[in-house]
Amino acid sequence: YSVHEAGRESLRLRQVVASSAQQIVPPAEVTYFGLNFSHEGDHIYFLRTERGGPVRALYRMPALGGVPTKLLADVDSRITLSPDGGRMAFVRNSIDESALIVADVNGSNQHKLATRPITDYFKVPAWSPDGKLIACSSGSGEPYDIHNSVVAVRVEDGNQSLLTTKKWGATYDVEWIADGSGLLITAREGHDTPEQIWRIPHPGGVPRRLTGDSKMYRSISLA
Repeated sequence: YSVHEAGRESLRLRQVVASSAQQIVPPAEVTYFGLNFSHEGDHIYFLRTERGGPVRALYRMPALGGVPTKLLADVDSRITLSPDGGRMAFVRNSIDESALIVADVNGSNQHKLATRPITDYFKVPAWSPDGKLIACSSGSGEPYDIHNSVVAVRVEDGNQSLLTTKKWGATYDVEWIADGSGLLITAREGHDTPEQIWRIPHPGGVPRRLTGDSKMYRSISLA
């Protein structure tokens, strides 16, 4: 996780069973976003923006600390890894297009898997446990838009379909349940309601809200 102190951010690592944390990247005038472990747990992927810089770059580093290696520039979402750990997917936006990009984990062999108009852009991708789909929250981001959704992109050919017919005021984080039986998302039902956690059964089924309080649930991570 990242820690913001006195205008600078650092990265820290904490074992679930321990009470203390280890600093693995010292404080700097940067912003971190989209931290992910490799499947084996030996590396961490993260996005970093230099203070005042508009472009996020993707880095990889050893989980216990070391020198981060820059893999890609111009990445607009956290990455999601394929089940075999050999590929990754992420979102890259331009003036009029939002693209879901697939690449090897070292950043090579990039290609567009699917595109959407920037008025209904891809947000956060999540690769399915069977490797066949990439789920992605989508929407316009406009404050009063109540047509945000979650789409499934078929890895084989880039075909897009809705995972549910339900629409939200905003959709954010997406995570597959390990057995592929559904997804958890964070979403806001209307423009004046807080973000909550929802479960979407797969395939088909009616989304169910899992939380219902005044707190805002923006990101989510599953063991």
